[in-house]
Amino acid sequence: MPQYISTLELYSDKLPIVSTTYASSETYFGINVNPLCKPQHVSYTFLPNLSYFEFIEVDVDGGTMDHVVDLVDVKLGRYYDPLVTDYSGLHRCRIGDVLQVTGFYNNTPQFRFVRRKNTVLSVYVEPTTEEELLKAIASATVVLESSGLMLTGFTCYADSLHCSRMFRSKDGSIGALEIRVVQQGTFDSLRDFFISKGSSISHYKPPICINSSEALKVLEDKVLARFFSDKSPSF
Repeated sequence: MPQYISTLELYSDKLPIVSTTYASSETYFGINVNPLCKPQHVSYTFLPNLSYFEFIEVDVDGGTMDHVVDLVDVKLGRYYDPLVTDYSGLHRCRIGDVLQVTGFYNNTPQFRFVRRKNTVLSVYVEPTTEEELLKAIASATVVLESSGLMLTGFTCYADSLHCSRMFRSKDGSIGALEIRVVQQGTFDSLRDFFISKGSSISHYKPPICINSSEALKVLEDKVLARFFSDKSPSF
């Protein structure tokens, strides 16, 4: 949740932001029992009477530990990917969110939303989370301000081509972050591409990370400018 607050504040013109529920197409998961709290402190108390909830434990970087527990067995501070069986008992699905247990309301676990599960870039076992990506993008948007432009969307791709050679030649460093500015309407084209491949138009969201070479080409064809960070990260 915290990684989205600056964007929400931009569009809300600093009006109070209240997140009341955590829900999906499959079910309602939980409610915010403290709606007046700051958005970066929001946690959701799960409602066990709506569906049957199970949880796959994951590590902080999103790696699955293949250990499934019930709602009553989650542990404070640990990270989980929820599984939900709907009220009819006919469908069981994995949600793909990373949640952290922040406390308990009476005996009911409370969770904060951390990020979507598949939003970690990894180059040579060096993970970069969605929150870190958003911080980098926020810093880079300073370049656009002088032109009167506003960032409306972004996506990321981990280029690991010739990674081993790069590591040998640079003594263990990863290449500099590259940011590419694309034409107006590019993300509309990206949406159309994914819908043509079977994505639901009502559920489509711009991907934080891209793995499809075809989708990457949609973006590559509309690049206007390229920028590189001043320093390359190193271990």
